[in-house]
Amino acid sequence: MWTPKAIARGLNKRMTDEFKILHLAATRPDLLTGMNGQPYGSTDVLINCPVIGFLDRRPKEDQVKPKRGDAVDTPRAYDR
Repeated sequence: MWTPKAIARGLNKRMTDEFKILHLAATRPDLLTGMNGQPYGSTDVLINCPVIGFLDRRPKEDQVKPKRGDAVDTPRAYDR
C-alpha cells in the first residue's frame, strides 16, 4: 500500500516490475507498506492464475476452449 507520504508526493504510480517493488518496500517503508501499515510481505493469499507466454507468434485463435458455464464462457475469452 502506498503511504500517505507517498500519495502526498505524487509517487503512487502503477508499478509492474516485481524487483523494483520489492526493493522499494525493503528500502522505503515510509513510502510502501503491506496492508494497513504492516511490514510488506506475504498476505497468505493463493492466486491460482497460470502465466502463459508465446515465444514465436501470438496465436490467431483460442488455445483453450472454455467449457459451457465457465466464468469465461465467451468467444475468444483466452485471447485478450
